[in-house]
Parts: sequence; C-alpha cells; structure tokens
Amino acid sequence: MLIQDKIFANEMQKQAFVNLCELKFARKMNDLTDVIVKDPNERIITLSGPSCSGKTVTARNIAHAVTRAGRRMFQLSIDDFYRPREELNREAELLGREPDYDSVTSIDLETLANVIRGIYRGDKVVCPLYDFNSGTRSESYTLNSSEVDVVLVEGIQAIYPEVTALFGGLPHISVSINIRSDLTVCGSEFSPRELRLMRRIVRDVRTRGTSPERTFHLWNVTVLPNEEKSILPYENTAKIAIDSAMAYEPQVIRDLLLPALETVPEESRYYSDARKLMEKVEPLQSIDPEYVPMESLYSEFLGRK
Repeated sequence: MLIQDKIFANEMQKQAFVNLCELKFARKMNDLTDVIVKDPNERIITLSGPSCSGKTVTARNIAHAVTRAGRRMFQLSIDDFYRPREELNREAELLGREPDYDSVTSIDLETLANVIRGIYRGDKVVCPLYDFNSGTRSESYTLNSSEVDVVLVEGIQAIYPEVTALFGGLPHISVSINIRSDLTVCGSEFSPRELRLMRRIVRDVRTRGTSPERTFHLWNVTVLPNEEKSILPYENTAKIAIDSAMAYEPQVIRDLLLPALETVPEESRYYSDARKLMEKVEPLQSIDPEYVPMESLYSEFLGRK
C-alpha cells in the first residue's frame, strides 16, 4: 500500500514530490537492469505486463542498460506476430462475440516459435512487421541473430503459458511489470486496476482517438477477462517483478482525466463507473503533468510522444 497524504503549499513542492517519485522508480529500474546485465551469456529476455503497466519505457531502459554494458541488443515485439485483423474479426463474428486482440489465439504462434528457435541457434530469421493501421503483416525483415548478443521479446503475451512453452526450457530471463500496490491519496483509495484504467483512458483519448466509453467497454469485455485467464495467474513465474505504481499519478492525471470522464453519457452502461472515478479524483490537489519528465514511464499515459 502506498500512501500519499501531502498537501502542497506551492508548485515547487509539487515538482519536488514528482522528482522524488521518479528517483525511487529509477532505483527500481537500476536494480532490474543490474540483474539483467550480470550474466553476459543470457541470450533472451522476455518482458510482459498487462495493459498500461509500463512495458514500453521498461523495454527502453533495458535496452539502454544492455547497450551500456557493451552488448548488442535487438527488440522483438510479439505484436508483430498478430494474425490479420480481418481474420480475427471474422472468427469473432462467427462465434458471436467481441474480437479479443489480447487473446493468445490472436498470435501466430507457429511463426513466433520458428523465430525463437532460430535465435537460439544463431540463424538468420525472417520476422514479420505488423501494420496496425491496415491490420495486416504487410512487411518483413531478416534478423541475423548471430550479430546480436541479447534479444528482448516484449509484449502482453510474453507470460502466456502458450508463449513461454515456446522456449521449451531454454534459458532466458523473464521480467514482469505491473502496478502491484494499492494507492491512497489524501483519503481517496485506488486499486492497481483503477490506476491502470485511468492511464488507459487518458492515453486512448490523447493518442488513439478512442472515447472513454469505448475504453470502458474494451476494459470490461476483453482486457480484464484476458488478464484473469492468461496473465495474473502466471505473474509469479517471472524471475523479476517490478511495481510501476507512481504515488503522484492520480494528481498528475486529474485534470486530463476529469474532462474525459465527463463525456460518458448518462444513458451509458459505464456512466456509474465514470462517476465513481470522478468522485475519487475530483477532490485531489492537481499536479501539472509538465512536471513529469519526458523520459518517465508515466509520460506515455499523458499522451506524450
């Protein structure tokens, strides 16, 4: 449980608080990367985490640490192994349900398995590139895995049992990132899932043009059921686990979140969910998002590029 009960007298104190939170998280990341670079023979690192847990910046930090250690790293995104969106939509329609792009069935496991086995052998492997605009794998590239020292395999699906089975007992370091702490801010209590949902609502509005109502729908219909089935039961199998909670985040996201939640109409089935979040966030003292450094894990959720 994280508790934030500070009342800030001025902007300087707010900035100092953000800086302190960032310093604490940087120490966590340093501990993580120290473990990763300790063994120069490690060939593959996997990085997993549920939606809006902070995988993007964690992957970048791992890459920087490996490079500083004098080793050559390549990042392989499991997202590039998505099956064609049209195919997934057609299957979902036949089954009478919402397409679930987080499900393991959305991934071309055979192609991913071939690439992973080739990397362990040091082969040249052909990797797909997925175009999220068209929903197709329209391009590919060849990776000469003998020319890199470490391959980072990153994605929500990296901890799915069907994906970890592809490693067949071969050595690798598994990293899991998630918000693992409840947070209380001046009396308002937030669960880890609420914090990630708040991140996603603002990110989706600012960078993906997705309405909060649509985000609530996807969150409840596909994201959470998939987490319960394929992510959370296996998180404790990861060698390294990191908590991405930031004590400042409800106050930093407040002034971006409230206008977004206000757009959920009263007739929506998610209106009460929106109001509950608003009632928790509204009384909080806001912190200017500009106080969060651009390289922060949290910048992604503020809609920064």
